[in-house]
Amino acid sequence: ITFEDVTGTVVSTGSSRLVTGAMIALDTVEEANMANDAIGSDELKSVVTLLLKNSAGSTLKTIYGAGA
Repeated sequence: ITFEDVTGTVVSTGSSRLVTGAMIALDTVEEANMANDAIGSDELKSVVTLLLKNSAGSTLKTIYGAGA
Protein backbone atom coordinates (compact mmCIF):
# COMPACT_ATOMS: atom_id res chain seq x y z
CA ILE A 1 0.00 0.00 0.00
CA THR A 2 1.33 3.43 -0.91
CA PHE A 3 0.11 6.51 0.90
CA GLU A 4 0.68 10.06 -0.19
CA ASP A 5 1.81 12.69 2.32
CA VAL A 6 -1.46 12.74 4.28
CA THR A 7 -2.55 12.13 7.85
CA GLY A 8 -5.52 10.16 9.12
CA THR A 9 -6.61 6.71 10.19
CA VAL A 10 -6.59 3.62 8.01
CA VAL A 11 -8.91 0.72 8.83
CA SER A 12 -8.25 -2.42 6.82
CA THR A 13 -10.88 -4.91 5.71
CA GLY A 14 -9.51 -7.42 8.22
CA SER A 15 -10.04 -5.04 11.13
CA SER A 16 -12.88 -5.45 13.58
CA ARG A 17 -14.57 -2.88 15.87
CA LEU A 18 -12.02 -0.16 15.13
CA VAL A 19 -14.29 2.54 13.70
CA THR A 20 -15.03 5.25 16.25
CA GLY A 21 -17.86 7.77 16.33
CA ALA A 22 -15.41 10.52 15.34
CA MET A 23 -14.80 8.71 12.03
CA ILE A 24 -18.49 8.71 11.03
CA ALA A 25 -20.18 11.81 9.62
CA LEU A 26 -23.37 12.93 11.37
CA ASP A 27 -26.65 11.32 10.20
CA THR A 28 -24.93 8.74 7.97
CA VAL A 29 -25.47 5.40 9.74
CA GLU A 30 -28.47 3.57 8.33
CA GLU A 31 -30.33 0.40 9.31
CA ALA A 32 -28.33 -1.68 6.82
CA ASN A 33 -25.14 -0.78 8.75
CA MET A 34 -26.43 -2.25 12.04
CA ALA A 35 -26.66 -5.89 13.06
CA ASN A 36 -30.06 -7.23 14.13
CA ASP A 37 -30.81 -6.25 17.73
CA ALA A 38 -27.50 -4.35 17.96
CA ILE A 39 -29.12 -1.19 19.33
CA GLY A 40 -30.76 -1.66 22.71
CA SER A 41 -31.77 0.57 25.59
CA ASP A 42 -28.18 0.53 26.91
CA GLU A 43 -26.98 2.35 23.78
CA LEU A 44 -29.58 5.14 24.05
CA LYS A 45 -28.70 8.41 25.77
CA SER A 46 -31.99 8.26 27.66
CA VAL A 47 -34.99 5.95 27.46
CA VAL A 48 -38.74 6.60 27.50
CA THR A 49 -41.03 3.74 28.49
CA LEU A 50 -44.58 3.52 27.13
CA LEU A 51 -46.95 1.04 28.78
CA LEU A 52 -50.06 -0.03 26.87
CA LYS A 53 -52.69 -1.16 29.37
CA ASN A 54 -56.14 -2.68 29.11
CA SER A 55 -59.21 -1.28 30.87
CA ALA A 56 -58.36 -3.29 34.01
CA GLY A 57 -54.95 -1.64 34.23
CA SER A 58 -52.88 -4.67 33.28
CA THR A 59 -49.91 -3.99 31.00
CA LEU A 60 -50.41 -5.52 27.55
CA LYS A 61 -47.22 -4.25 25.94
CA THR A 62 -44.14 -2.27 26.97
CA ILE A 63 -42.41 -0.12 24.36
CA TYR A 64 -39.00 1.50 24.87
CA GLY A 65 -37.90 4.46 22.77
CA ALA A 66 -35.25 7.14 22.59
CA GLY A 67 -35.80 9.87 25.15
CA ALA A 68 -33.94 13.18 24.92
